[in-house]
Amino acid sequence: MGDQENGWNWMKYPGYFWKAFDSKKKGYVEGYVAPGYEPVRRMLEQNFKDGLEASSQLCVYVGDEIVVDLWGAQDRNEKFGPDSLVPVLNSSKSLMAIVIALLVDNDMLDYEENISGIWPEFPKTGEENLKVSDVLKNELGIPFLNMSIQEKDTLPANIKNNSVGNVIEDQEYKTVTGTIWNDTTGWIANEVVRRIDPKGRTIGDILRYHLSEPLGARAFIGLKEEELEETASLQYVQLSSVLMSHLLPTRKKTYSLGLTALFQSVLQAGTQIVRGERQLPPIKDLPIYRPDQWTEFFNSKAGRMGEIPNINANCSARGLAVIGACMANKGVFKGIKVLSDFGWSALHGQVAERKLFGLIPAILTQGG
Repeated sequence: MGDQENGWNWMKYPGYFWKAFDSKKKGYVEGYVAPGYEPVRRMLEQNFKDGLEASSQLCVYVGDEIVVDLWGAQDRNEKFGPDSLVPVLNSSKSLMAIVIALLVDNDMLDYEENISGIWPEFPKTGEENLKVSDVLKNELGIPFLNMSIQEKDTLPANIKNNSVGNVIEDQEYKTVTGTIWNDTTGWIANEVVRRIDPKGRTIGDILRYHLSEPLGARAFIGLKEEELEETASLQYVQLSSVLMSHLLPTRKKTYSLGLTALFQSVLQAGTQIVRGERQLPPIKDLPIYRPDQWTEFFNSKAGRMGEIPNINANCSARGLAVIGACMANKGVFKGIKVLSDFGWSALHGQVAERKLFGLIPAILTQGG
């Protein structure tokens, strides 16, 4: 695992601990801000000076007008720019939700439709009438898989041969209310989508050809081979840095969510061990409590070309900003309409309060 492995075992490699607090970092920031948004640039520049950014993009629209378009890195020799594709992890869920909204808008799917009517092989849960919205609101989940999915199974060609579907069909499910399940939402949604699409396409396919390309937005789930050269890597935040940002009063506390997620994962794993339950990793050889290994996976060819729709999108900030502006304007961007008023309203209907990782308040709708 190289430096990432060393970063995980920081007590064994104290040099990496001190590296996390290098105060001599400068970095650079380039790009454009509209008049009145200069403080945004100064804040991003300060983040680089404080060592809180290795490389970063920031893009903001107000209506159809771009007001912030910035990018930067610690090293000018680094291959990083405004259009570099970066793993965006949990932000992928929004793209997945919009794809399903496109299908609802085109009368191909209904949020209240029973999953079993679309996917007869979907396992029985002891409750009838489980709906598409139950998946998107994270009210249908799997505590842990009874077998690990292989990395190659997540490639679109293999998904279309039911590589992931076969595993999902062999699980035991439970319904939950009030807590967000993260493990399998994207895989279940992808299986539903490809079964109702006349061409059997995946969420990544539909995202590319019916949202990203029409809007000119670099936002993808499942990259093509030639796009791998346009990517930038996530950098694993060392556990020592996360902990010390909370322990030292002078440090900026920027990792609260990541720390909570890590401890929640460790707590869940520990609870299952005490109960005598065996937790297999969702993907073979990637334990859920090893964020360093997951970081390496998301940076890998398999992690970028596969589809885990709720967590492995690769985007530029410009691409996400365009899609965000489109959604903020009820499905329209610079005259390009991707959602009707009905589709946009349906996506945002039936608001529900939930808790991320069982701790952090979040608001979801029937569309996710």
